[in-house]
Amino acid sequence: MTDAPEPGIYPDIPMDEYRAWPYPNYSLLKLWRKDLCDEERKAEIEKPTEPNDAMRLGSMVEVAIHDEAAVGADTQPYPAGVKQKNSKAYNELVEANPGITYLPPSLYAKHGEMVAAAKAMAKKIKADEWVWPKLDGALRQVSFVCDLTFDGMLGERVTHRVKGRADYLRKKAGLILDLKTTSYGGPRSMGRVFHDQAYDVQAALYANCLTKLLGKPLQFYFIMVRTVYPYVVTPYNTSTTEMAGELLRYGQNAYETYLERHAECVRTGVWGGYRNDDDPLGKDRILSVIWPPWAA
Repeated sequence: MTDAPEPGIYPDIPMDEYRAWPYPNYSLLKLWRKDLCDEERKAEIEKPTEPNDAMRLGSMVEVAIHDEAAVGADTQPYPAGVKQKNSKAYNELVEANPGITYLPPSLYAKHGEMVAAAKAMAKKIKADEWVWPKLDGALRQVSFVCDLTFDGMLGERVTHRVKGRADYLRKKAGLILDLKTTSYGGPRSMGRVFHDQAYDVQAALYANCLTKLLGKPLQFYFIMVRTVYPYVVTPYNTSTTEMAGELLRYGQNAYETYLERHAECVRTGVWGGYRNDDDPLGKDRILSVIWPPWAA
């Protein structure tokens, strides 16, 4: 596969190869939802953050759904004779067992708790009478590239090439499904999560791209799984909720703005701070905090 593929749908592409494709995606665009300056966004783009426990748990759940025995199988505790990382005994062990991660007893116990939770969450997903029939048999980890054309910031028509990777895709049924783990609860708290994590951007971007590539309308569902017992599973439809499709409109407006802002930073090479150079006061400006409306 080329490092810069043309628009199309590409199943069975390894994650490392997908990441190498030089196009903006949801993970990049959601940085413009964060209250960061462009200089900090550039730093995150150039050096993405390492996976945290929440991300690891989400990956474990995905594996557990389809191959429970594989969850955590690539991680083992330090065997006898190994007491610390980067010691001679540790380095010899790693060299002799490529692909295996070795952890000290305390971290391995925490890893075991995550494995158990992931398996329990996977069982709840497979027991859900609405969710599991949608996931079972669907195409998994489907990568795509798409050209999006819209009115740009200056009013002229612009085209941006983007990429994405759908967790689950059912072409005939016209469904895109994305599995996410969360510590939050119902629709009210989920509204804040959707905004903060720019899930509206992901839903609109994926739905619009795959609708264009497949030539048929698709619906996007988030499958949210709580990370605390009893691991409640809840599907959220982004187009027929009480918001009556507003979520997708918000998401499309947002990703069009974010694509233009990112492209302008790349074109000019200017990634500003919180006090912009084009401000008459420039670096002499002192900022004021903005009180959140809900706090009043």
